[in-house]
Amino acid sequence: MIKLNQIYNCPFCKKQFTVVTGYGFNSYLPVEIINGSEHLDYTYDKDKHHSHLLDCPPLQKKWEETKKRIAKQEKKKNKI
Repeated sequence: MIKLNQIYNCPFCKKQFTVVTGYGFNSYLPVEIINGSEHLDYTYDKDKHHSHLLDCPPLQKKWEETKKRIAKQEKKKNKI
């Protein structure tokens, strides 16, 4: 289970990131932890956040699958 706004270590490069919602429908983005307050944000802000997908091609390859899992979890959570 992947939770939004929780700090994770990348399984590929070991950098810390958190997952926030993007601008589109079922859009979720991993953003790097730079100053420590990013895990408190809910929506991606291009002026504040740096996408971890730009720096980690292995995660980028798996992200579409991960994003679908997050969307499924969020849908299930919203039904309850």
